[in-house]
Amino acid sequence: MPLLESLDKFKQEKPVVLLLGVYDGVHKGHQALIKKAKEIAALKKTKVLLITFKNPPAQVLFPERKVELLCSFSERVRHLQEYGVDIICPLEFKKELAVLTAKQFFEIIAKKIPFTDLVIGFSATIGSDQKNNRANIIKAAEELGFRVVEHFPVLQDELPITSSRIRDLIAKESYNEAEALLGHTLDNFKKRP
Repeated sequence: MPLLESLDKFKQEKPVVLLLGVYDGVHKGHQALIKKAKEIAALKKTKVLLITFKNPPAQVLFPERKVELLCSFSERVRHLQEYGVDIICPLEFKKELAVLTAKQFFEIIAKKIPFTDLVIGFSATIGSDQKNNRANIIKAAEELGFRVVEHFPVLQDELPITSSRIRDLIAKESYNEAEALLGHTLDNFKKRP
C-alpha cells in the first residue's frame, strides 16, 4: 500500500473513494468506515484513499490542551494497512488548513486527487465553517460533484465508539474494555499507569 508523501505525489487517474480524518487508534468505528469505503470502491473498481493527519487538529486549534494519542503514527499506518486502506496520504495539520471552509478544503483536494465518494463518520467535522457543518459538507459535495456517504455510529453498550471514549477508558485503566472498542490489542506502552 503506497504511503504518499504529499497530495502532489498522487498519480492515479481513476477517481478514488475518499476517507478523511486522524483515525487515532483505528477503532471499530474507523474500521466500519474503511469497510464501507472498500465496498463502494469494489463496486466502482477503484481504490480507497485515506487523508489522515500526522498530528491531531486539536493540538493546533487548542494548543493549551494536551492531546494523548492512542497509538503512534507508524502503528496507525500498520493498523490501516491491516484493515485494507489502499493509499494513505498523511498531512501535517497546520493553521493554514484550520482556516479553510469545507468547500475550500475539498477544492484543494479535488485539484490533486480525483474522488467520487467521501465516506465520513457521524461526528466528522470538516472545515472552519463549523456552524451547520454537515450541511456545508453536503453543499460542497453538490457543487464539486462528489457524493457524501455518512456512516452511522458503531455502538458498544449503547454508546458510540470514539477515540475519546477509549482514551477515557485507558485513563481509568480499563484496558480490556478499551481493547474491545478498538477491535485489536492496545500498544504495550499505553498499558503503563
